[in-house]
Amino acid sequence: MQILRENHAQILCLCVYNPIEYDLLPLTVEYIMSVKTFEELAIKYPLLFQKAKIKALEIEDGWLHIIDTLCAVISGHPENIQRSIIYEQDKLTRDHDRISKLEAELAKLIEDLPVIAQVKEKFGGLRFYVYGGTEEHRNFIRFAEAMTYRTCEQCGAPGETRNTGWMKTLCDRHHKELEAKENGYRASPKKFDPAKLED
Repeated sequence: MQILRENHAQILCLCVYNPIEYDLLPLTVEYIMSVKTFEELAIKYPLLFQKAKIKALEIEDGWLHIIDTLCAVISGHPENIQRSIIYEQDKLTRDHDRISKLEAELAKLIEDLPVIAQVKEKFGGLRFYVYGGTEEHRNFIRFAEAMTYRTCEQCGAPGETRNTGWMKTLCDRHHKELEAKENGYRASPKKFDPAKLED
């Protein structure tokens, strides 16, 4: 099995803009999530999550790489400034004026970061609710939300939104599994057996 370790954002963008090229990828692709839990995201993006009002993500694993990429893009500029400050402070001859300007810029960027209020699935798509933030942040969020309508919420493979009684965005494999499960429930309803109540 070939394991795909490329940046998921690039692969997903390729899926959106050039589905023909995407079909050229090997059929046996294992999607490797770069983060697996809310806690890992909070550790990876401390500037963004120190303001968050949530303690969990209300989504399946398939969209974690989209959330990971979204958080990286939103918090990227402040993190770069933070690294610049550390670099300047480590120099033998420190430029205190430059450090002060960078610290002021970082404080403003942190203040402008959105406050994450809720992350969940609704009608087959991601909802990434925030307070505040800039128009650029909102554009990033809108793009990430749009990507989820083309991404299986179970495994992260290319998918489509389907009406299964609930709106769900699934790949062909997970859609077939869900259909088989639902058909199994309808085909073999459990019968009530009063004998099982007697002990």
